[in-house]
Amino acid sequence: MNRVHVLMVVLVVTGMTGWARTYTTSFPLTESPVSESGNWINGAATGIDWGDISTTPGETHPHPGPARYADATALLTGTWGPNQTAQATVYVNNAYNFPEVEFRLRSTLSPHLCNGYEITFSLPPNAYLLIVRWNGPLGNYTVLSNPTGSQYQAKAGDVVKATIVGNVITAYKNGVQMGQATDSTYTSGNPGMGFNEQTNGDYGYTNFTATDGITATHGEVQAAQANRQPSKRCFTLLEAPRTGVYIRVADEGKKGAGTDERFFDLSGREIPRMLIRQ
Repeated sequence: MNRVHVLMVVLVVTGMTGWARTYTTSFPLTESPVSESGNWINGAATGIDWGDISTTPGETHPHPGPARYADATALLTGTWGPNQTAQATVYVNNAYNFPEVEFRLRSTLSPHLCNGYEITFSLPPNAYLLIVRWNGPLGNYTVLSNPTGSQYQAKAGDVVKATIVGNVITAYKNGVQMGQATDSTYTSGNPGMGFNEQTNGDYGYTNFTATDGITATHGEVQAAQANRQPSKRCFTLLEAPRTGVYIRVADEGKKGAGTDERFFDLSGREIPRMLIRQ
């Protein structure tokens, strides 16, 4: 058996697994307009020409502006990556006229300007999906996709979602892709939510999640955040006759050889375990 000399313990690294930026809420507060400690800006309070969104515990409520196309709008604050997902669950107490539940992706709000992408599901009695690019001033928009049919209706309890990856915008309902459009105008901005212009009843979202990590769903994000733990690795510099000096990488606190123990030479190439043991 060859002798192994322990030369020096180099370091122990503690780090957290990397995660995309995520915001999730079940709207626990009574606020008008919604803020949640400064995490939201609103269409009237910030954009002036659009409407605001208020909340009571567990529900959003739309307050569209008085003009045509003045949808109730709220965007998340902060810096977001370009690939975005927004997801929410729909509630309906009393909807009529032209109720719509909307997402905003890569969007910005400032006085008299609203830019970005809107992804909309109609509620009964209407039946359509709408993907739109907002071009800034009130009423200035471009329709990118507008299929019709009862399959596009959102009803109470439905989970709706929208994503943008590169220049591809996709809408989902209950995990099924419902529509898609492409546009390359906006490459940055923030996710958010919205509801249609005019008075359309009492309806909205019971929860909302946005992330700039596309694959995460609402449930997956919650589970990942609850379960993630610090990752600890111990790096030890060793020497063996056949391999010379090498680095052993193992989980801190684990004893002996095992599947969590790996070996590398000083150039970073992995060394087979059998060479270490010879």
